[in-house]
Amino acid sequence: MKPIFLLKVILLALINLSAFFFAWFFVAIGLLRLMIANPCGNFDRLPYWLAWFDTPDQLLPGDLIGEPAVKKWYDDYGWFYCAWRWLSFRNVFFGFNWMFGKPCSGYIKSMSEEQKKADGIFYYEYPFWKLKLIVGYATYFDVHSWCTDKGFWAVPKISLRRRDQD
Repeated sequence: MKPIFLLKVILLALINLSAFFFAWFFVAIGLLRLMIANPCGNFDRLPYWLAWFDTPDQLLPGDLIGEPAVKKWYDDYGWFYCAWRWLSFRNVFFGFNWMFGKPCSGYIKSMSEEQKKADGIFYYEYPFWKLKLIVGYATYFDVHSWCTDKGFWAVPKISLRRRDQD
């Protein structure tokens, strides 16, 4: 792992951690503003001044098809709560991290070491106790081809999760 990338990841982690403390408030304000400004619908994206909190790869209220927990939030509590939780807790400051991404050739877990090296990406898990520290890149399918013609976008990631959590 390159020292400069490690420094960048640590800096991004600190920025994300600080964003976590005020995301719930700004996202709620943005969602309310969105609902007031568009009374007929079209609640796909946050206002442009909150783009750093948005998920470029997924429209609001979140991934209702691929993530059963998000679908449950939507069914139990409705659009506003689902979108708020998606952006405030599940994907905090994701749009900001997306800006530091780069094109890659596929999903990181299905790539060979040679492909990862060619794309300049990596993914490490460091287990300790009942937790694991994840450092590296997460890859996403670029649905709208906004970022690359390769079809995938690698975003810097640092995460602390339970060992049994995927």
